[in-house]
Amino acid sequence: MTRGLQYGVAYTYSHSFDYGSSLYANAVNTYDLRYNYGPSDWNRKNNLVINYVYEFPFFKQETDWKGRALGGWEVAGVAGFQSGTPNTVINATGDEAGVGEDFGQHANLAAGCNVNRAPRSVAQWFNASCFTEAAQGTFGNAGRSTVWGPPTKNWDFSITNFERSSSTSSTILHSMLLTSAWRIPRTAD
Repeated sequence: MTRGLQYGVAYTYSHSFDYGSSLYANAVNTYDLRYNYGPSDWNRKNNLVINYVYEFPFFKQETDWKGRALGGWEVAGVAGFQSGTPNTVINATGDEAGVGEDFGQHANLAAGCNVNRAPRSVAQWFNASCFTEAAQGTFGNAGRSTVWGPPTKNWDFSITNFERSSSTSSTILHSMLLTSAWRIPRTAD
């Protein structure tokens, strides 16, 4: 602890690919399994976690009512930031390829269109105009996991008061005055 402050920072970069991320993932095109290959459904490329505890130095050594009321306070928290997960855009009408089962057949992606270039708002997170229904008798070319969802931002914060008991050396934890957690989706660049 340095002057009442403790903290930790952890960052992870990862990238995971597979042919299906769940127990029930089916081969959409059994003639070409590469059609199913793409980023895992649970893939998050970037993950940053920051934690901290700060002990306020004010009135720490006071033994009167001021010290008991205003001393011994600390703030603590954890902040986590993760990039979004990948999503697959599928045909709205189902089995366009005519193979008897849908299994999430992909839509068509217009050549040169960047699906992730969009206003990044709740109303329009990705460029939906890049996609069209696959032609009858064909599988769409969009591929699996081509649209990246919004990142996650999570804050946990607390304010706590610790007081030393005059009769024993044990620490008595007072009630939490404030404990909150927020999950806020990113809605703008």
